[in-house]
Amino acid sequence: MLRAIVVAALLSPAVLASGESVAWENPGHQVVGKVADLILEQHPATRDKVRLLLEGASLSEAAIWADCAKDAEAFAAGRRLRTN
Repeated sequence: MLRAIVVAALLSPAVLASGESVAWENPGHQVVGKVADLILEQHPATRDKVRLLLEGASLSEAAIWADCAKDAEAFAAGRRLRTN
């Protein structure tokens, strides 16, 4: 738990300095998911239930699913995908 708090504290300045909420995208969501994964490591029973719900994926992996779907919709609509 302490490790997750330290990671979150170290990442907070980067998050606060980003300026735009849309700047999260895949990397930002993966970081948040990784912090959640670290917290879940302290609670194995809950971690196992989450992995069951996510069909074996970690929260770090699942955190970008909406971004991937958004990019697929943009691609299908013929819009240029953002690379940042």
